[in-house]
This record gives sequence, structure tokens and C-alpha cells, in this order.
Amino acid sequence: MTLRLQAMELVVKRLNKEGFFTLNQLRNFVCIVVEVMPPEAINRAIALRLLQQ
Repeated sequence: MTLRLQAMELVVKRLNKEGFFTLNQLRNFVCIVVEVMPPEAINRAIALRLLQQ
């Protein structure tokens, strides 16, 4: 598993533990973007691609 996927999985687990995902809330309306640091141009392209789906 790539570092980005591991980071996204960790974020979702933390948000779930904090109650971000309430009962009957659709996760389809949540977008979590993991970016490369230092910032690269691809970060913006990935975020825009995810938001268009």
C-alpha cells in the first residue's frame, strides 16, 4: 500500500473515531486529499480530479 493510501486510511479512521461520520451520513459527500510535501503541481490536479467525480 502506498504512503498516500495509508495516510488517507489513517485520516478516515481518526475522523470516524471522533464522530465525523454520523449514523446514516453518506460518505460519498466527503473528500479527503493527501498531498505531496513539499507542494507539487500534481497536488492541485489530483484534488480537482477528485472533486469532479
